[in-house]
Amino acid sequence: MLVSLQANETAELVQSVAPGKQLGIRACGYPDGTVAVVVRQLDGTEVARRDFHLESMDGPYWSPVADGAWVVAVAFTPAVDTSSYGLCEIVEA
Repeated sequence: MLVSLQANETAELVQSVAPGKQLGIRACGYPDGTVAVVVRQLDGTEVARRDFHLESMDGPYWSPVADGAWVVAVAFTPAVDTSSYGLCEIVEA
């Protein structure tokens, strides 16, 4: 799943993970900015957090979650250029 965010925009989605799988997260802010990704349990307990600052989709970063449903919150903050945008790709593997 690919999430695209404008300056100072946030998004939350529920992602299901099959038994024995993990969430893979890649993100970037283009041409500048930070994409903050937080993975939480459905009750709101945070289990993983990662900030992505690179212009290229680096990774993926494997989130340490087990099977079940998880809330993935994504926020993009531009560094300077408010026409920047953030991208976040979430995969299961």
